[in-house]
Amino acid sequence: MAEFWDLYDRDGKRTGETFERGYGNYNRIPEGRYHLVVDILVIHEDGTYLLTKRDERKDVYPGYWEASAGGSAVSGEMPLEAAKRELFEETGLTADSFELVSVVFRDKSRSFFYSYLAKVSGEKDSIVLQEGETTDYKWVDKKGFLEYVDAPDTMKNHNARYERYINTLRDSNYTDTLNDGDYIIREIKKEDNGAVESVIRSCLIEFGGNHEGTAWADPNLGRFSEIYNTPGNKYWVAIDKNTSGIVGGTGIGALEGITDTCELQKMYCLPEARGVGLAQKLMEIALFYAKGYYKKCYLETLENMVGAQKFYEKNGFVKIDKPLLDTGHFNCDVRYIRDL
Repeated sequence: MAEFWDLYDRDGKRTGETFERGYGNYNRIPEGRYHLVVDILVIHEDGTYLLTKRDERKDVYPGYWEASAGGSAVSGEMPLEAAKRELFEETGLTADSFELVSVVFRDKSRSFFYSYLAKVSGEKDSIVLQEGETTDYKWVDKKGFLEYVDAPDTMKNHNARYERYINTLRDSNYTDTLNDGDYIIREIKKEDNGAVESVIRSCLIEFGGNHEGTAWADPNLGRFSEIYNTPGNKYWVAIDKNTSGIVGGTGIGALEGITDTCELQKMYCLPEARGVGLAQKLMEIALFYAKGYYKKCYLETLENMVGAQKFYEKNGFVKIDKPLLDTGHFNCDVRYIRDL
């Protein structure tokens, strides 16, 4: 049965033209025209990633292992429709959610890619391989996935489309190693919520910020594990190895309506954890993570937090006169921004 693709221009708009697919004939698509392809990187709720082995008869990357389901959208399909269909056809899986990671044009293959991260749950041995597409599969943990990404026979073009996401995984590997010295730094867990709120409130009292228009009045102050749990939003805690108590933390959060800029949020350390390099480690982790999603980082602070302001300036932040938007922190009267 013939398969037809819609053709698009460089702006990603349908031209009204179609192209009949044939074995290896994508290079016959007219110059300046592209067909839509979807990638789906699959992550299970337990944190493992799906790798599938491409059929030896494929015209592109035959026999390669890939961290993706996917393929060309057929005429009339929208990107997400194609992603759902390809995922089901190639694996038998239905995703709980899809997140668009990137949109990339490739002139050489006359294609443009919508790349998604699909989160799945359920039985991992329920994969159904598609005849002519895939011949084997395996689930790998984060370390195994990054080893696949760095392997010499990996599909580099695919990895490039997920570069930002992959960088965040490398970042989380990096944070796992920051357990030397007197402190452990890790992502927040549900059981940390109360202790983190206590640290923040204690610091705000210390600097006279215990009032409306600061983090003091944030309704989500005790729910960080719920709030910072989506791509582009993350919170880390610092734990004193000697006492096992949380002594500081920081987060990266999205700004509503400004897609290329994040906010450095809720960065506080108790007095006993200051001046020992802990804040610098937290800053480095947060900014490294932010680079995987954003181009700029914004923050707000209090005028009397003079030490904090010097610290931000040391880390490349530049003071600006006006807030970027209304964050609800109308009494945070000093604002900074920096490129990532």
